[in-house]
Parts: sequence; structure tokens; C-alpha cells
Amino acid sequence: ERLARLAADMCRCRKLLLVVGPCFTESLFCVGQLLTWLAAGGASSDVEVVAIASDDSEARDLVASFDAFHVLYARERERSARHVLVHAVEVATMSRVNDEVRALLPKVKAAGDVAVADAAQHQ
Repeated sequence: ERLARLAADMCRCRKLLLVVGPCFTESLFCVGQLLTWLAAGGASSDVEVVAIASDDSEARDLVASFDAFHVLYARERERSARHVLVHAVEVATMSRVNDEVRALLPKVKAAGDVAVADAAQHQ
């Protein structure tokens, strides 16, 4: 059900905000949101990234997860959503999905640096 309105909602948006944490690259639903954005005509240049990282180690792990991303390792718990998302990956091709997620690497690194700086400031 959460997938049913996703494309319609994204068509009305000018930007996509991704809040990325340690599980983002493991979630087929999260990756599917990015795919839906691109399929709906969104541009990767209009994607903003906010990272969830409390220290340098978490930020490095987050960057590494995007750098090493492969859609084969992303999972979706909900069976009905999994079927739709797997089909979307098949249509887009695994290679394109991997390239699009990895293309976010500079934004993820910058967002990780901001998150670490914010966490240090609040300690």
C-alpha cells in the first residue's frame, strides 16, 4: 500500500530528501524510492541527502555502504512490496540501479561530514 501512492506523490515534488542511515543501502524500499524519483522524471541533482551519523566511524561506514552498494543485497520484508520493487529493478537494470545509488556518494560523504560536525557541536 505504501508503494501505491509513491509515484503520484513524487511527481508533485521538485526535490527528493533522502535521510540516510546505516540501513539505507540494505533496504529495497529506500532504493525503490530513489528509482521512483528518477522514473518520475526527477534528477539526481535535485536529491538532497541528510545523513544519520554520530561520529567519524559511522560516517565512514555510511559512505562505504554507498561505495560498495549492490542492489542484490538490498531486502524488503513485505512480500507484495518486494514483488513490485524487484520488478522495478529488473526494468531499470541492476547496473543502472547500482550506478544511481553510487552516484550519491559525494552527497552522502558531505552529509556525513555535516552530521559528524553537528554531533560534535552538541556534545
